[in-house]
Amino acid sequence: MRFLKKLSYTKLLVILYVVAQLGVIVWYAANRLSSNEPLAVEASQKVYAAVEEDGKIAVINPENQAVKYIDLSQTVNGTDTHYAPHNVQVAPDGRTVWVTGNAAGEHQHGTSPLNRLKNLAGQLSLFKKVLAHGDEEAMPAQDDSPMSASGPVQDEVIVIDAATDKIIKRIGLGQGLHLAHVALTLDSQFAFVTAQEKDLIFKINGSTYGVEQQYSVKAGSGPHGLRVAPDSVAVYIANSTGKSLGVLDIASGSLSYIPLEGQAVQTGVTADGKYVVASIYDTKSLAVYSPAAKKLSYLKLPAESKGPIQMYPTPDSRYVYLADQGYYFNQPTSSSVYKIDLVELKVVTTIKTGQAPHGVAVSKDGRRAYVTNLQDGNVSAIDTSRDIVVWSVKVGAQPNGISIWTEGAGGTP
Repeated sequence: MRFLKKLSYTKLLVILYVVAQLGVIVWYAANRLSSNEPLAVEASQKVYAAVEEDGKIAVINPENQAVKYIDLSQTVNGTDTHYAPHNVQVAPDGRTVWVTGNAAGEHQHGTSPLNRLKNLAGQLSLFKKVLAHGDEEAMPAQDDSPMSASGPVQDEVIVIDAATDKIIKRIGLGQGLHLAHVALTLDSQFAFVTAQEKDLIFKINGSTYGVEQQYSVKAGSGPHGLRVAPDSVAVYIANSTGKSLGVLDIASGSLSYIPLEGQAVQTGVTADGKYVVASIYDTKSLAVYSPAAKKLSYLKLPAESKGPIQMYPTPDSRYVYLADQGYYFNQPTSSSVYKIDLVELKVVTTIKTGQAPHGVAVSKDGRRAYVTNLQDGNVSAIDTSRDIVVWSVKVGAQPNGISIWTEGAGGTP
């Protein structure tokens, strides 16, 4: 009897201990979840967002909205260099992630981080001025690049291993370039990068990371966004201050220009190659170009539009999601993302995501569209079957570009 009583008492202690531990686990999980830090699970999909002001890439697990970060800063000769990522792009083969990183300010160890933010604010202000004017006089005459002990710091294309989310290559391209966007060919063999301040396009080998070619666009064009055609024959470039759609023939290296009614910010190409679209910020419209017919059309956005930025077509090539940001150039801030029917050339749905929606990417299965909200500092996920926001998660200050990695399916082109 004594043995049975002792055994029962021992069992009771074990049960109480287990219950106590479960209580601790539940409390810990609840507190992490309430603090917007979900418990991590293995992700079959990752969303990469360029958090420009923080100098980091946010990596989001869409299954539970857990967020981790890749810090782009580096220390050279005791000097910390802060890189502001404007755009991020997962390679179509899913092996690498490409980032345009601009040297936005440095500080010696012990200097206040506020100075880094001030330097970055100055560069963002300069970008806005350049985008706002259509002449070369708007370009700075001096080179305001940050300095290190060894000389000016270069703006870089930063390459990340998608499997480990570690930086594997830094490609210095020059000083004061304002590297804007990067896009890759469908086979991931080449990456193309815009240097807005210098009117340049760089062609980088996707395996060796060497710069294979450098193209000069028309002076004062201000090349910003770009996308590669699905057949990898051409690159379509949004020339902001040049108010044109640039077409780079990859085989010959020749450039041609299609005049636009205003300042183009970003381009998009449908998966079937039938449509090329460009957002026109100042006229609040979407340019739609047919490469086959050589025909250019415009869709005037709703009267409440404040200024469109980035867009992304759906996999079926029928629709495009367009972020209407506003905010720049003293414009009112928008919170709308427009779903546009490219066949009917009309807005079919307006989705409210957050303050100043900027970057857009649609998943390969077409089920989700992800949007960065510049002023809210978060990323929103849209269920495309219902066109409603199903979740939003904080990522940091001024998120811009966005791209998606999918297990077994590579990245969004």
